[in-house]
Amino acid sequence: MNGSSKLLVIGNGFDLTSNAKTSYSDFFNSDYYSETRSSVNAIIEKYEKTMSIAYKDIHNCNFNCWDLLFCAEAHYNNDQETHTNRNWCDIERLIHDTLVDKINFGKNLNFSWKRVFFILKHMLGDQLPRNYFVTADSVATKIMVTYLSYLQDPTLYNENSFYEWLLNELKKFEISFGKYILSETKSSDYIIKAFKLISIITDSTEKLSVDSFNYSSIPNSIVQLRHINGDTSHPIFGIDLTYEEESNNPALKCFTKTSRRISQDTHNLNQSTDWNSEVITHAIVFGHSLNEMDYDYFNYLFTKLKFNTFEVEKMGSIEFLYRIYDENKATSIRDDYADSVYKLINYYEEYVSNSNQHILINLLRFSGKLIIRELII
Repeated sequence: MNGSSKLLVIGNGFDLTSNAKTSYSDFFNSDYYSETRSSVNAIIEKYEKTMSIAYKDIHNCNFNCWDLLFCAEAHYNNDQETHTNRNWCDIERLIHDTLVDKINFGKNLNFSWKRVFFILKHMLGDQLPRNYFVTADSVATKIMVTYLSYLQDPTLYNENSFYEWLLNELKKFEISFGKYILSETKSSDYIIKAFKLISIITDSTEKLSVDSFNYSSIPNSIVQLRHINGDTSHPIFGIDLTYEEESNNPALKCFTKTSRRISQDTHNLNQSTDWNSEVITHAIVFGHSLNEMDYDYFNYLFTKLKFNTFEVEKMGSIEFLYRIYDENKATSIRDDYADSVYKLINYYEEYVSNSNQHILINLLRFSGKLIIRELII
């Protein structure tokens, strides 16, 4: 690839700034998702009233287990009508925590897939009565087990195949979500605004390499765009696992972003096969939450910028751009973003040197190779 030595990295904030309705709340409350949301909520409400679900209630239903989980999470922990202040990284965190058994939101959504599998396995094997639950089991767990038990799928007996089944169900959710994103970003108005925003961010109209965490595309001969986590035809909602988490449950490896990216490559589903073989000397990051689920990518990026050398003259530079989208929250937006940059760079320092002395962030700051600035449009 004969691209620029400058790299632009964009996240969902980029699409939102381009006036695309691609936030989680946009999707969750959209007309596109309304039928699914209504169907799931009807099941939740019926179970709360009767403590049971009949087979006829879910027969030919238009949702799957992840729809059920996400709607239950909204029902018990957020404003059901607006479901505001939720990002896609929060959903990936929810996926992660329910898989590694870290959810503890309260009696209604104290939920883990491990617990669901345990009950379901013994229930399907006639070792437990169909209505077996303990006091500590949440309403969400009871609904999920009841729903899954009606599927009568022998795949759910085995732990490895259970998690493979969960992943396949997640892929179905992703495909549906990808169609929604495509409908929101295929217009010429979005494409024009997106390209204009790139010009503002980079102060250039020259050929540019873009790494995008968005599933949307920006068809333009000047923009060489690579999708990090798939495009609208094959989006990826992936997680990152610590060594301990993966060791405790190897079956979860298939949910990691690294595993899923490789799987897409194997099946020729990843259209972004050119992985920036040229030297990158400067990177600009905008619209990304810098959440832990994407630390693996930033480890790659910082290594490309030679931050692992800890030698100023060899290192590239990086800009982190943020936007004040609500003047009433300006202070918290700045503070939260600064904290996210701080955690990200210190994580990388520990990753490459087992040090937590904040040497890297000070090297970058004092040499002018780390810039954090507000993007004013």
